[in-house]
Amino acid sequence: MLGLLPRLLHEFVESRADAGAVVEVNELAGLPRDRVYRIDADYHEADFHRLLRAAGRALDDAPEAVTDEFAAYVFDDFCRRWPAVYEMFSGARDLLEMLPNVYRAIAAVLLDEDAEELPPVLLCERRERETVVYCGSGGAPQRFLSSFVDAVIRHYGDTASIERLPGSDRAGVSGALVVDWGCATDR
Repeated sequence: MLGLLPRLLHEFVESRADAGAVVEVNELAGLPRDRVYRIDADYHEADFHRLLRAAGRALDDAPEAVTDEFAAYVFDDFCRRWPAVYEMFSGARDLLEMLPNVYRAIAAVLLDEDAEELPPVLLCERRERETVVYCGSGGAPQRFLSSFVDAVIRHYGDTASIERLPGSDRAGVSGALVVDWGCATDR
């Protein structure tokens, strides 16, 4: 996993509390107190999962609320960091279905690796009225991804419902999101 998400989580915690809360999150997650994440480095996905759970405890907030708020924070950061990515797409469905490629391209640049050599974190399947997003095992938690997709939908002013499905019969997949656009395929 790119260090971008853990780094943004540290920034998010600091924006909600202070620098001391970041140290507390690291400690609660069982990580070194002074751990700093670089966006151009690769880290274990388990670190992010532990950090996200610890952030809820450190901020004294419900884990679901922290996850939802953090996902919106990440989307806002991505819009500021890579505005051209979001301007390239006419709507949420277009962006969502290209998100695996966008993520791999960004990861390849940041990690200085061939995009084809990077393991897929997300897979998307386009159906007539739906997009199914398969969450790769070890990727961002499904709740976070669902909240991120919701932020994308709101950003474009689109309408869709999101259903989280646990597990999958696809190899290397920990769960899936079914985004029902409730409209024609040209959306």
